[in-house]
Amino acid sequence: MNIKKEKGKKKNDNYKILEEKFANIFNFGPVITSLTTIDDLKFIEVNDLFCKTFDYERDFVLGKTASELHLFSDQSIYTHIINQIKENGIILDTEIEMITSSGESRFILFSAKVTQNNDSNTAMILSLMMDITERKLANNEFQASLTKLNITMDLAKIVEWEFDIKNKIFLLNDAFYSMCSTDVYQQKGYLITLDNYCKLFIHRDQQQFFKEEIEKAITANDPNYSRQFELKLQQQQSQSQTQQNENSDLIIYSCVRFRVIKNQSLESIRIVGANQDISEYKKALHKVQQNETFLQYLLDNLNIGIMIVDKKEHIIESVNSVTEKMFGLSAQEIIGKKCHNFICPNEEGKCPISDMGISIDNSDRTMLTSKGEKVPILKSVKTITINGKEKLLESFKDITYRKKIEQQLRESNLQLEHALATTQELALKAEIANSAKSEFLANMGHELRTPINGIIGMIELLLKTKLSEQQLKYLNVSKNSSELLLKLINDLLDLSKIDANKLELEHMLFDPKKLLQTITEIFRFRCKEKNLLMSLNISDELPAILKGDSKRLQQIINNLLDNAIKFTDHGEIIFNIQKRSESESGSGSESDDKITLYFEIKDTGIGISKQNQNKLFQPFTQADGSTTRRYGGTGLGLSISKKLAEMMNGEIGVNSNEGQGSIFWFTAVFLKKIN
Repeated sequence: MNIKKEKGKKKNDNYKILEEKFANIFNFGPVITSLTTIDDLKFIEVNDLFCKTFDYERDFVLGKTASELHLFSDQSIYTHIINQIKENGIILDTEIEMITSSGESRFILFSAKVTQNNDSNTAMILSLMMDITERKLANNEFQASLTKLNITMDLAKIVEWEFDIKNKIFLLNDAFYSMCSTDVYQQKGYLITLDNYCKLFIHRDQQQFFKEEIEKAITANDPNYSRQFELKLQQQQSQSQTQQNENSDLIIYSCVRFRVIKNQSLESIRIVGANQDISEYKKALHKVQQNETFLQYLLDNLNIGIMIVDKKEHIIESVNSVTEKMFGLSAQEIIGKKCHNFICPNEEGKCPISDMGISIDNSDRTMLTSKGEKVPILKSVKTITINGKEKLLESFKDITYRKKIEQQLRESNLQLEHALATTQELALKAEIANSAKSEFLANMGHELRTPINGIIGMIELLLKTKLSEQQLKYLNVSKNSSELLLKLINDLLDLSKIDANKLELEHMLFDPKKLLQTITEIFRFRCKEKNLLMSLNISDELPAILKGDSKRLQQIINNLLDNAIKFTDHGEIIFNIQKRSESESGSGSESDDKITLYFEIKDTGIGISKQNQNKLFQPFTQADGSTTRRYGGTGLGLSISKKLAEMMNGEIGVNSNEGQGSIFWFTAVFLKKIN
């Protein structure tokens, strides 16, 4: 008897434990859950996620039906679901649209089952719902994008593949075998490992590259890591083709796209990819890209503003970079605005094209800058049709700039004559006394910069006129040479100031993290143009505010980053900044009012041999003559950087091996912010 009581007690205890677990899962689980009576369909209980998803208070919901709350967008679908539940006792994974208290639509994956209340022995409906709105919207967007892509590609061939990271094997569909093999089922007996995949399907000169890309993807920390690049594939040769080498019919030019899929622990589990056969239209695409590049170059460099405006609504839809620069506003600030009284002084209803029936307008007009200034321009407007809608294509040129350039040219000629006379006088003095060298360089630099700027301005003006191909070539050479000369003069001016001890450092408060991030963003765009990765690593110990010369600090960093990108064709640029410890800094160690920072720029470029490293920081010197011929430069940048670092009570150096990249580093001492 006691044994039966003990068993009954344990059974009741186990039931209570299960009941508590169910209550916890019901109330706090990740699934939207509700209990309703099967007779009148009134809510008996709902969990927190139900209330949060549909934006109702629990007390308001209990005792009401879904119809009374207008939860279902289509009442007939709700009626059908209830009938299915009553008839079959269960319904699984039905996608429906439900409505929140504020009228917002939510897409729900709905499952329900008839269950029994153990206390009252009455039938209830247990509903389990999952909010799939974001997933559905994302899927709809993806499908729309995919449809658009398919139309754009126009019968492009795409094959899919997947790499199982855990088992290190590829999963390929029939389409992939069809594209890459003379026999669709020829390779299906193989275990397609990474090595097998490369050997069977990838051209030999890109096999190592593809392996490296897969390894990078596996170890990437970015949860959204994806890659896209072109890859040469090879069809499997039949017995009759074994004597053929580099047969163009056996090479497939493809565009590879893949993305890493991670689990909830952010561990890479698989790579999903697709190969698009671009062999047939690669040349045509290349030509289109060349034309687009040339067109964009013209739009951004002919100094002509371009704007697309909706003809009916007068809403600005698109602008080029010249327009942004001309009016002192970003594209985001311009697009979406009405042109009337924004950049056009004409009142609404007085547009020559849309309101006065003129098809083409070429006239002198005025435009408004962001400061409200009226700028005289030569403007051309024409009605065009884009996607069946009438738009206004507007182009305009600032004609006051031309007059200013002409005046500047006259002034520049006079200044140039004066500068030449001054140069001769300074050269004569330099021959008499070498000590006058620095003063000569400084004065000449100041005198020459203004006329050279004028020359550059005039060359830019000439480039916008109709020129023959040979004239355009000569002018571009003249422009590049003038810009190089201007940079050389600026470097010489800095060098002469340093040598003459006339360069004084500023001592201003600045935010070092913000400065470093701004510099990095500037150079990140150049890295992207060369397909280089760039990373910035700032130590958490870096103070929020420092006192020193931020402009000269930026000058050093700019020189080093510019060299790193210039001499690196592939790989990455890593920029590390940290506080120097007392043992590392020596006499420049951290004190109550000073701190020493260590800056390191690491690249995967051509590297520098040991015997050439000692020349790097000498004026007018580079590692070797071939470097100058290939990459250009005067050799002043590192010399100036060395002197600036020393003026900041720091030092500069390099660690490098030829062909293995370089690490340029420097230190600088700054004052901490004193309260």
